[in-house]
Parts: sequence; C-alpha cells; structure tokens
Amino acid sequence: MLKKYQAERDQTSNAHREFLASESLANSFPQREKDLLEATVRVGNLNKETEVSLKKLNEVEQKYDRERHQTEKAALLNLKTSEAESKAKFDFAKKTQTNLQSEIERLQKIRQEMQAEFAEKERLEKINEATKFIRDTLKEAAPRVARNYVFTFPQRQISFIGRLRETPSGL
Repeated sequence: MLKKYQAERDQTSNAHREFLASESLANSFPQREKDLLEATVRVGNLNKETEVSLKKLNEVEQKYDRERHQTEKAALLNLKTSEAESKAKFDFAKKTQTNLQSEIERLQKIRQEMQAEFAEKERLEKINEATKFIRDTLKEAAPRVARNYVFTFPQRQISFIGRLRETPSGL
C-alpha cells in the first residue's frame, strides 16, 4: 500500500507542479481575455477603416485621368523648359547690356577726348589764320614800312643831331 500512496503522491506532486506552473497563466486569463476582446474590437475598427479607405481609393482611381495627368505633366515639363530658356536669354541679355554699357562709357570717354582735341584743333586753326593774316599783312606792308623808314630815318637823325647841338650837356 505504501507503493500505492507513493505512486499517488508522485502523481499529485506532478499535478501540483503543473498546477503551480499553470496558476500564474490561469491568473492572467481574465486580463488576456480582456486584451483579446480589445484586439478584436481594434481589428474590427481597422477592417472598417480599411473598407472606407478602399472605397475612397476606388473613387479616386475612377476619377483619376491618366491621359490628363500625362498631358499636365508634359505641359509642366514644357513650362520648365521655357523657363530655363527664358532665364538663359535673360542672363545673356543682362550680360550683353553690361558689355554695351561699358562700351558706351568707353565711347563717351573717347568722345570727350575727341571734343577736347577738336577744340584744340579749332584754336590752333584760328591762331594759324591770325598768323597767316599777320604774315600776309606784314608782307604787303614791309615795302611801305621800309620806304617810310628810309625816308623818315634821315629826318629823324637830322632832328636828333639838331637837338644834340642845342643842349649844352651833349645829351
């Protein structure tokens, strides 16, 4: 009988170990049941949201016009290309404007220098004309002056000598 009790004890001992191992699991059962219920509700809500999202997706897919999208995309690409061309033209025009502005400034400087040179040239031409006039006048007047000088010089000498004689000091 002892063996019987020992066998029963071993059997209950194993059952007791199993009970102890399962007790913590059994104690967490209500919480797990609650978690399962919450997860089931969340899955249900997610399924509903998925259905709504799929319906919206179907509506959007039906409204989506691939051909129009491609047309708009091509138009956008054309606009970007046009913008790039316009920007390049603008940059070139701006660079050209800067170059032309510097060229204008350079030409204005040359113009001022040329105006100064023309003024100097006119001044020299007037001086040349005056010199030529004086030269021509002197060429015409030289024979007369020489004749008058020859004629008046002896008379002046005579009057000078006469004055020398009249003055007692000699001069």
